[in-house]
Amino acid sequence: MMLREFLYLDTSLVDNYLAQVEDGLYNETRQREMGAAGGQGELSMNMGVVQGNLGGNGSSEKEAERTYHQTPESRFNRLYEKLQARPVEDFSKNLWGDVKRGEVLDVECDLEVPSTARLMAQGDQLSVFADLVRTFSPGTISAQDEEALAGFQAFTSRGGNDRFIATGELSTDAPVFAFKLSKEYLRSDMDGLEGEVNVVGKVERKWPEGESHSLLDIPGLSLMSRKDRRAAAKEKSSDQPAPEGMELNGPGVSMSVIAIYR
Repeated sequence: MMLREFLYLDTSLVDNYLAQVEDGLYNETRQREMGAAGGQGELSMNMGVVQGNLGGNGSSEKEAERTYHQTPESRFNRLYEKLQARPVEDFSKNLWGDVKRGEVLDVECDLEVPSTARLMAQGDQLSVFADLVRTFSPGTISAQDEEALAGFQAFTSRGGNDRFIATGELSTDAPVFAFKLSKEYLRSDMDGLEGEVNVVGKVERKWPEGESHSLLDIPGLSLMSRKDRRAAAKEKSSDQPAPEGMELNGPGVSMSVIAIYR
């Protein structure tokens, strides 16, 4: 049995997918064991289905019953067995075309939260910090800093700060993997997410070499509303450069994430 240390677990997606592959959800399993002199038996009950194997001809009997309550981790383990996720350990460009939309992958990669994405996810804290500096140390923030801060806040506010993009790297010649994560399902801080991990998720889109996309608008993983996407497209068409560190270059694969673990 593989013991996983979960750093991220989207319990909503786990239940959504598990309900489809098991025709519903159940929250507990009962197991009843019966034994007798000269024989023993086991009776287990699961979702209304009773299975048993009883034997023996003894006159005395012993009986024990256990109830197993399902947890998010146990539900994920059940789901993982049924999904048959394709393991991906060494991904290269010549295999890029083999990835299919909707396919479930288990990607072993070096995960990173780009510094810009980190700032975007902490945009509210950045505003609070700037207000404190203005209050207790007036004049510390120059007019140029104020302009840059206002521009960054206006840009990142399109994506909100409850979700952010992380990237996964397998090798220097492999496509970049992009993962959209929600703070709600984090079981670690952002620093704890980084490093060698396994990411299990579903392929949403992919984009070829030569294309670049903003961290706010990765194909299949957009953090913006339709209105904001149109505004961003106009800015890009006007040859206005994106802020440094705000784009990912193809080839790339975007995935919705079910779990991240070590």
